[in-house]
Amino acid sequence: VATIRPTVPPPDGWPTDVPWPPPTPTPWTPQPTPTRPPSLVPVGFPPADQQSLYYMADNAGYSELHVVGMDEQGKKQSEFGVAVALPYEDTLVGLHSSSDGKYLAVEFSLGPQDNLLLVMERTSGRIWCPLGEEEQCLGGFWDWTKDNQLLFRPTAGNQLEGVIPGGALLVDINTGRYIQLDLPTSPDGVYSYAHNVSLSPDDSRIAYAVTYFEEDKEISEVWTMRMDGQDRQLVCKMEGVINILSWSPVGEQLVYFYRPGTLTASSEPSELWLVNSDGSGSRLLANQTRDASDGIYGPTWSPDGRYVAFMQTDDHALYLSDLSRLGTNVYVADTTTGEIVRLSTFEERNNYLPTWSPDGRSVAFVSTGRLEEETLYSEVWVASTDGSQLYAVSETAKQYSPLAWLPPLSSQKGEER
Repeated sequence: VATIRPTVPPPDGWPTDVPWPPPTPTPWTPQPTPTRPPSLVPVGFPPADQQSLYYMADNAGYSELHVVGMDEQGKKQSEFGVAVALPYEDTLVGLHSSSDGKYLAVEFSLGPQDNLLLVMERTSGRIWCPLGEEEQCLGGFWDWTKDNQLLFRPTAGNQLEGVIPGGALLVDINTGRYIQLDLPTSPDGVYSYAHNVSLSPDDSRIAYAVTYFEEDKEISEVWTMRMDGQDRQLVCKMEGVINILSWSPVGEQLVYFYRPGTLTASSEPSELWLVNSDGSGSRLLANQTRDASDGIYGPTWSPDGRYVAFMQTDDHALYLSDLSRLGTNVYVADTTTGEIVRLSTFEERNNYLPTWSPDGRSVAFVSTGRLEEETLYSEVWVASTDGSQLYAVSETAKQYSPLAWLPPLSSQKGEER
């Protein structure tokens, strides 16, 4: 039997063409706070007998540090997300492995003049500022010593008292103790002139470059000295700009990029030079390399110190006429014979950050970004040095993603035992 529900009469003046009573509004339901999408891969780590290739993945606009398990043939076996809370992951610009692969120096870009350098322990994922407070780790990476001390470059915003911006601190990452190296400074002693600081294989000497003006000409020099600042030796002096100086991991050779002209003259390719640390044996290896002021085009030494990987443009005329379409590929120079071998075969794609595998059989690199649904993706590729393979490891890397290729964890455990 139907029942009639009495209703409250409409108030005086209610419009006759408007239904009464008004419909019951839908209750408001709080919406969940947007969260980042599920990870592209499970959290974990490759098996202890696999090499580990680290890179920064782009997961629908969110950054994730990934690690890829690689076999001895440079083939991808697995991929995992690293369970590490990086404080500024969207601005990660550098992953620098210690010589034994136990630690990574993790570098973030916080602005035009400031970077932040932290240390991550590979096995535990612990990440920290070895100098104390975060403001005291404002700076960049120079190098690692064999016993896992960090060669650190403080920037102007660093809060450590008495340090010279742009110089070099040798930091014990466990105790926080440090010493400041005696590198050349400006006449007022406010900042360091030295750049591209690199350690010799036995940590006994360091190499560095200085650039200055002399009679309206830009002059660059390369020097070496002992760690205590004594026994300074001039290696070479050239009119132009020297960038990205690096000491061989096993011998007495230095490799660097050189560009004629000034810092602002970017229309000309750079040149790749090799020189002995005593200044002898200087020779040109390649002359079509990309402008190397930020280091993303190499050069990087193979673990055995015989080969150097770098990026080179394939068409000099294109370099001069249309920088926006400039393409680069991965090349390897044999420092013994001077022979140069091309590893990748792309057309009109920009590639950068060549990174050697621990066994020296392969080179990983990042390939130019592609636009997909308003998201810019890059790709991580691996090329074998014998030419047997060239394939993509990831198609969702961050643009300019840093790379680090580390030995198997099992090799570390063997050393510890």
